[in-house]
Amino acid sequence: LSATRIDLSWTDNASNEDGFEIVRCEGDGCTPTVLLASVGANATSYSDLTVTVGNSYSYRVRATRPAANSEYSAVATANTLLPAVPT
Repeated sequence: LSATRIDLSWTDNASNEDGFEIVRCEGDGCTPTVLLASVGANATSYSDLTVTVGNSYSYRVRATRPAANSEYSAVATANTLLPAVPT
């Protein structure tokens, strides 16, 4: 858990991908549609360093290749932490 970073990981079930696309949206109940990043073949993780404090984000990942892309993964949602309040 972090205020400024969300770490994603997935299983690489493809044997012939060129890479993976990660899409994201911000807010509760949103549908991920904006391309956040593309990573290379055999990647199984990505760190989103563009998040802001106290927000909710949803992500989907798919394998890409010239002939055809895979279906997107299920949606994964994560929240960034609010700063700690001194006691």
